[in-house]
Amino acid sequence: AKSHRGNFYKFFNNRMKEGSRHERFMQIFFAEQKVKDDFMALINGNELLMYRLHLINKLANDPALFRSKIIEHERRVSWQLNRIYRARNSIVHSAQEPPTLPHLTENAFSYFKSLMSTLVQAGEKFGISSSDALFDLCASACNIRRKEMDDTKNMTAEEYVKFAVSPIF
Repeated sequence: AKSHRGNFYKFFNNRMKEGSRHERFMQIFFAEQKVKDDFMALINGNELLMYRLHLINKLANDPALFRSKIIEHERRVSWQLNRIYRARNSIVHSAQEPPTLPHLTENAFSYFKSLMSTLVQAGEKFGISSSDALFDLCASACNIRRKEMDDTKNMTAEEYVKFAVSPIF
């Protein structure tokens, strides 16, 4: 989407007036058909981007599918963390570097940055400086969010997506 960034921002600024850039992007999937068509015209010819927007549209309008994708993503992250831990054990206990180490290191760094960002946000919001308390708070918040996301009966698709992608802290 980098090649279309200027057009995206111009579109959001002219058509979607409320919310953060992220929220304005999500509004497209619940807008009237004319707005959707105009947005798709911005990327006409970029098959990959059109395909990805089609997938996002499907997810945005089907809370059950959206939830299943989140669960699938959590499983993949857990699997990656296990791979990282096994690679660490291989290095520490046998002094053997797995061939996938650069990829695993990149993933580990990405997860680390995300975790640190969440911990800092939670610490600032609640005035907590203890790492144990912050980890407990984040784990509790994630569990609560997960349970709330399981109940889609009382939410429209738009409400569900807004809730699901909103920051925890």
